[in-house]
Formats: sequence, C-alpha cells, structure tokens
Amino acid sequence: MTFPKCAFMQAVTNLLNNESVSDIDRLRLVMLYALRYEKESPVQLMQLFNKLASRSPKYKPGLVQFLLKQAGVDKRTGDLYGNRDLLNIARNMARGLKGVENVYTQHQPLLYQTMESIIKGRLRDVDYPFIGNHFQQGRPQDVIIFIVGGTTYEESRSVALQNATNSGIRFILGGSALLNSKRFLKNLEEAQRIARTSTSVV
Repeated sequence: MTFPKCAFMQAVTNLLNNESVSDIDRLRLVMLYALRYEKESPVQLMQLFNKLASRSPKYKPGLVQFLLKQAGVDKRTGDLYGNRDLLNIARNMARGLKGVENVYTQHQPLLYQTMESIIKGRLRDVDYPFIGNHFQQGRPQDVIIFIVGGTTYEESRSVALQNATNSGIRFILGGSALLNSKRFLKNLEEAQRIARTSTSVV
C-alpha cells in the first residue's frame, strides 16, 4: 500500500518520538524519507534532520546529508521509486489500489526493473553502455550482474525469482560485498570520514 506523503511524514515523526525505537532505526527512517522526498519536501526534511539530531545524538544529520550528496536524486540513474516515468506511476497506483497481503514483499528493488528491461530488450544504452565494439544481437542467454559496493538479500531474492520464471535468460548476481543496513551505515560513515579528511588536506 502506498502512503500519502503527509501521512508518511507523520508516521516517521511519531516513530522518531517513540522511546522504544533505537537510534539506528531512527537514522534508517530519516534516510529512507530523505532519499524518497528530498526534492518534494525540503522543509519537512529539515524538520526530520533536527528531530534526529535531538533524539539520536550518536547519529548526526550530517550523515543523512552526506548520503543525499552521494546517492541523491541528482546522482542516481534510473527510476528508483517509480515516480518519474508515467507508466511506473500508473503501475504503482494500481498496485496500491489492489493492496498487498504482505507489505514486506511489496517492494521490488531497482534491479528487478533492470532485469525486466533486459528480458524485453529495452535496456537503455545511455545508462548501461557497451564496452568496446561489441553489440548484442538478439536477447542474451546468460547475464552476469555485478554490483560494485555490494548487493542485498532482497536483490538476490529478486534474481532467484526471475530465474524461476524460465524467461529464457539466466541471471547471475555478484557483488563486492553482501550488504545489510548496519554494514551500509558503517561504509557510509567511513566514506564521510575519508571525504572530510581529503577536503581538509586540500
């Protein structure tokens, strides 16, 4: 089920105020909200930054802002949240109207859309350019997907489900690490530290 932006903002605010929610979960919530609504509601986002800083002193909002600088909407290719392309918007609305029995299986990673594009022969050369003089004739039979920075369990599940459909294409997933949110946050903090160090040296 898709939530209206104002309802999502209220839900996040309530969770930030909830004493039983851990600091790391508060940080995750604000990061998810920031990645989704960074351009649409900057005032509400600043309110969440301030709330996070007051409730979770260990995790400063600077980390969320660093995340947006590295992976915000201006840095991403593709349509991560399905809100740029009219077809994706319609698909998300239809999915929201139908309802979903298990909310945890509703989300599909961006990798799922990428695999669908490969199967349909609609992978954009602009986002996924060819190397050298090779040009693919027809549909490939085997596709190796390697994600630098790491892959998630959800992406692994998505590849397994896609391979089970017998589409005629076999996908193999690899990555430089197997990610979970704690490892991701640790890597993000390290990248922020390195960025600060290199900036102060210059």
